[in-house]
Amino acid sequence: MQGPMTAKSASPIGYLANKAARAFNRTMERRLRELGVLPAQFPVLLALEDGCARSQKSLVEIVGTEQPTMVVNLARMERDGLISRETDPADRRSTLIRLTPDAIAKAKSVAAIRDEINASASQGLSIDEVASLRLFLLYIIDNLNKYQ
Repeated sequence: MQGPMTAKSASPIGYLANKAARAFNRTMERRLRELGVLPAQFPVLLALEDGCARSQKSLVEIVGTEQPTMVVNLARMERDGLISRETDPADRRSTLIRLTPDAIAKAKSVAAIRDEINASASQGLSIDEVASLRLFLLYIIDNLNKYQ
């Protein structure tokens, strides 16, 4: 790996992971603002960008948020014309959420921004190093989730 190796390279991984996540979030929030997308809407847009309708429960699982947070987020997205709701034909008591046509186009822009930011963040790393980093992060997430 090329790049500056400083005393900070000896920092604890939790500190570095947090700092990297905050840098990603700040960059993403700034770019999302240009599209008129709120940070909380980003994962929902990407979860629905394939055009498929999903239940609120499945969105909670995909996005990894709490149910009350998702309720507020979806209400705001519906108000802003980003999602529509339809009765689930398999269970008339349940509702499915789908992106509106305008939101599907917006989701594609959001995905492109995400990809651009990830490419910038991994600049200077080889394909193998990026794959290793991804694997290491998944291990860390899995290890920490065992404590919850």
